[in-house]
Amino acid sequence: MNNELSFKPEILAPAGDAERAYIAADAGADAVYFGLEDFSARQAAVNIKPSQLSELVKDLHQQGVKSYVTLNTILYDHELPKARSYLDHCINAEVDGIIVQDLYWLLLFNELQPKLELHASTQMNVHSDLDLEAAAELGYKRVVLPRETSAAQLKNWSSKAQELDLETEFFVHGAVCIAVSGRCQMSFAQGGRSANRGSCAQACRLAYQLQSPQGELLDQGALLSAKDQSLLSNIPLFSNLKINSLKIEGRMKDAAYVRATTSAFRKAVDYWTETEDKTLFAKFAAEQELQLLQVFNRGGSFSNRSFVLGKADQHITGDIVGSYGTLFGLLENTDYRKGTLSFVPDSDLRSNRINNPSLSNTLSKLKPKDLIAIRRKNQQIAVAPIGTVIEENNLVIIKGFHPQKLKKMRAGDQVFLLQNQELNKIIEQNSKSKLQLSLKLKINADKLIIKAQTRINQKQIVLEKTYLYHEYEMVSQALTEERWSDQFSKTGQTNFELKQIEFSYCDNSKLPPFRISDINQLRREIIKLLEQKVADNFVKERKPFIPNQRILKLTNKIIFEKSLYSNAAKKKEPAEEVKKKTLYSISNPEIFTSLDEIDLKNIDQIELSLLFLSNPNKTANLFDQIFQLKSEIEILIRLPEIMQSAHIELFCELKKRYQNNPQIGFSANGLSILTEKQYSGKLKQINEQANVINS
Repeated sequence: MNNELSFKPEILAPAGDAERAYIAADAGADAVYFGLEDFSARQAAVNIKPSQLSELVKDLHQQGVKSYVTLNTILYDHELPKARSYLDHCINAEVDGIIVQDLYWLLLFNELQPKLELHASTQMNVHSDLDLEAAAELGYKRVVLPRETSAAQLKNWSSKAQELDLETEFFVHGAVCIAVSGRCQMSFAQGGRSANRGSCAQACRLAYQLQSPQGELLDQGALLSAKDQSLLSNIPLFSNLKINSLKIEGRMKDAAYVRATTSAFRKAVDYWTETEDKTLFAKFAAEQELQLLQVFNRGGSFSNRSFVLGKADQHITGDIVGSYGTLFGLLENTDYRKGTLSFVPDSDLRSNRINNPSLSNTLSKLKPKDLIAIRRKNQQIAVAPIGTVIEENNLVIIKGFHPQKLKKMRAGDQVFLLQNQELNKIIEQNSKSKLQLSLKLKINADKLIIKAQTRINQKQIVLEKTYLYHEYEMVSQALTEERWSDQFSKTGQTNFELKQIEFSYCDNSKLPPFRISDINQLRREIIKLLEQKVADNFVKERKPFIPNQRILKLTNKIIFEKSLYSNAAKKKEPAEEVKKKTLYSISNPEIFTSLDEIDLKNIDQIELSLLFLSNPNKTANLFDQIFQLKSEIEILIRLPEIMQSAHIELFCELKKRYQNNPQIGFSANGLSILTEKQYSGKLKQINEQANVINS
């Protein structure tokens, strides 16, 4: 084993407010992501006020934790000035990066060239080598890969990203979307609440009916509600692929969830890089995932269907779409007069399937204030915190439910544990993560030199400070090395924990007879100075954003054209009329067999999906048929939102074949629309899926 060769990914934790940001840092996060009051894809979260930003970022930096601000909604024209002011707040607060969707941020970065990173949100749907190449060319530092990415895709894209010097960030735990990242329109279609505007109503969690073409009811319930994903057991793979950041979903989750998930992934990454033993790690990961399952899950288990391309029936929650908990037992009887219910505990929880005896005991015992639910065939009967609990004759007897709820319960109903207070306490006690402090005290005849070291993101931070004896009032007898060590270990509520302390002596010198109060003051000063040096480390090596010349020209052109339109409006001059074209979109390849039935008289452009085209020769025959019907018509080949390798090969072949034909071009929507070389002048349309809603 060679730990120097182990790649240690960043643990990126969610924070819905400042309190949870501090909890994430305390639990071992390398970085925290959060939104501001506007332009965040989680508008329902408390989020951070711009006035809070500087203090929060400073505190996180002193703990060795990076901060990323999510500004990942699409923007309207009237919002652009406020968006620019938000970027100013981020620059002044010295945040480490922003996670964005709208292309306006790219224009701003090219104009202002700030010293912070630009990350492409998963909402940008970076889903192909073309998109990765475009992101790198345009200046994005990192791409957040879609949650639905498979293991095979992750291997290919991480390799491609490394070739491009582009960082990768990947969701490893939490909720997944049933649709393609950044492309879901269900919430907007049903209630006018757009996910791309930060107000997803989670339409996928609602109940639906599945009917046959004849109207026969085939299924009903929460048919589109996906289970949460947990990929903690795949940390060895992520380390091997050099995935830069492991992202935990959950800005809407509570503090207990943030602490538990962050702590679990912190421990797992550290355990793997220390041992690199797959057998030991598998056991460790199973134990951690059992705790995570109790903290929050949907549907009774985690899913990795997208990652390993598993069966769909293992991916759907069932009708309980919120916190599912874990099965704890079966109801035996109730007594509404006494306010009690009795149940038989699940035998698996009493078995030795959990290697950790302490954890096994915690998960198999109920205590007052634990939250339980009673269910029958996926129907929630009641939920309540436990008042009292008694174990008697292999039965658990509890109080806490209202008599009217007890009357609805039946023998055989399932008892689920939703919240385990004891487990939350244990996680909190065991999740305290501090920076490891190493001290070297060099004792001279007239001075004391203290060298303090800590490690941030596998980088050593070193501080050296000299203290002259004549500046201190000495006592009659010097303290021992042990007493000095004791005083320096009292780091209290600071961000540091003393790992080791060494003493060295020059020319037979001895420890100076400092007062205890002065030794304590040395400790406080060293820690304060080192905290500042840790914070400065995040900023001093930053480089300005390198502008893309094509985007700079585009930005200047936009500014120039806006000024022309503005001046024309002031002079009440008529605006230049835009020539409109009528487009006919073919939505079904079966139409190809009856092209002559389409009235193309008033049609200027015909659009068809690349997905409908099988090979270049057949495509050429199809295009000939269209031109025979109308020789001057334009053909737009619509590129799919998700470009697999076969699609890219066909795209490149068609681009090459029709390079000199001005009537054939492409319709696209990804990041690549801003890169000239991707299309060689053949991009004719930026379609509606680009989510461009500002000028």
